[in-house]
Amino acid sequence: MPPLSVRNYMVTTPILIFSSGAIGALVGYTVGGIRAMAMAAVAFAAVGTGAWLRFVRRSISAAEQAAAEAEEHGYEEGLADALFGLVTSYQHSVFPLSGPGGVLPEERIARRAFAYRMAAAEQLPEPVRRAAADALAVLDLGEDEDAAAEAVKQLALAIHAHRKGL
Repeated sequence: MPPLSVRNYMVTTPILIFSSGAIGALVGYTVGGIRAMAMAAVAFAAVGTGAWLRFVRRSISAAEQAAAEAEEHGYEEGLADALFGLVTSYQHSVFPLSGPGGVLPEERIARRAFAYRMAAAEQLPEPVRRAAADALAVLDLGEDEDAAAEAVKQLALAIHAHRKGL
């Protein structure tokens, strides 16, 4: 079954053509009799069909543009969410709950590399990228857990602000 918008066009197009033809027939009969009625009915139906097709073309292109914008924003949101997950993963490897020796140095290096790669993605909005760079810089120092938590919180707020602005 076609989507609702397509079904609406399928139902309303014949109605529009018939209505345009009927109005044309009425005008033609009023003006010049039977022969004028037939010609006016065809002419009005053709004009109505042309106007309807132009409207349909515009609405389809507008829908395609809106879908492309939504896809682009969704991709940006997904990247930002993935970045947040990688930064918090790196944060937990720098300040593990199990204590200073709770994470292997190789694991910390791998998580750091993933977070930096994601933070460098060009598709990320600039404020999110800056907040991620700030958070990663604080985490690289590995000295103050409260400062790191605040930097990650600022990253979350930047992602939220971007999402709200869409």
